[in-house]
Amino acid sequence: MTFADIVGQDPALAILRRALGSGRLAHAYLFDGPQGVGKATAAVALGLALICPLKPGEGCGTCEQCQRVLARNHPDAWLFDAAGLQDAAKASGDKSAVKYAARQVFPYALAAPHEAARRLLVIDHADELSPDVQNTLLKTLEEPRPAVHIVLVTAARESLLPTVLSRTQRIRFLPVGIAALGEVARRRGLDPTRAETAAVLAGGSVARLLELATTEGEVGPWPEVTRLREAAGGKGASGMFDVAAAPGEKESKDRLPEVLALLASFYRDALAVAVGADDLVMLRQRGPEVERVGRTGLHGLQRALRAVQDAEEALLANVNAVTALERLLMEMRACERKATA
Repeated sequence: MTFADIVGQDPALAILRRALGSGRLAHAYLFDGPQGVGKATAAVALGLALICPLKPGEGCGTCEQCQRVLARNHPDAWLFDAAGLQDAAKASGDKSAVKYAARQVFPYALAAPHEAARRLLVIDHADELSPDVQNTLLKTLEEPRPAVHIVLVTAARESLLPTVLSRTQRIRFLPVGIAALGEVARRRGLDPTRAETAAVLAGGSVARLLELATTEGEVGPWPEVTRLREAAGGKGASGMFDVAAAPGEKESKDRLPEVLALLASFYRDALAVAVGADDLVMLRQRGPEVERVGRTGLHGLQRALRAVQDAEEALLANVNAVTALERLLMEMRACERKATA
């Protein structure tokens, strides 16, 4: 997995590539961002870029050195999971995780590279290090050895000590866009229909995308989305009130954020069709349905999309779900009635 294989993180990778190209790679980095967006993968890719003899600064991913890095058996690239620190300490006979880290982990970053020109220590889930272990890490961060680099990977920056944060250069990793998630799905050969829905529901996480797209069963609450649209497009108002009242059980309420996320994506696609920007449509497997609603006119679609966003905000503010859905269905009515005419 080289830099070229990572999607949706161009700004973060650009910083690393510039540092590698100029020979000014920092001693210690903090890769900070949501879970599952490629932080640990980028850290491994940095190891390839540092160690690969064929494509220095980028990594080829196929040579013997790169393969050893990827297999986690290269002496100059260590990906350490902080969550397993206590277990590793016990396995080594050390009762204290602090002592184990001081004796086994952090000295790795104070020793010269064994085979390669550079050495890399990656600590994944660094926020799970105890304050005592973090304090032990400080000496390693304060006394950098040339040609040795450290990457702390975290999704909870606030859990790290200010003294640790101040000694690292922060690189932010952002949620991956839906289009980029779609590219990941295509590269992995995932089922297009499942992947489209998974990309909408993944919340910008590649890991979540893969989990949703490869799990058995239907991906996403499309039946609930259909029920909302059918109720809004029905002749009478009673059907709307019945559907709005349906999420009375906790399980149904818990699914509402996903229902609204899919509904919002559907209306965004319909808006794209309405303005002639068909290339921006994400839910291509639902093309005929999207096109039909897209022909209902901009005003109704904008009103419907705005109503979905208002409903999402209302749920976050703990507004009664039934009330939020009733308002939503009334605002959806204009475009859905035209779509069924």
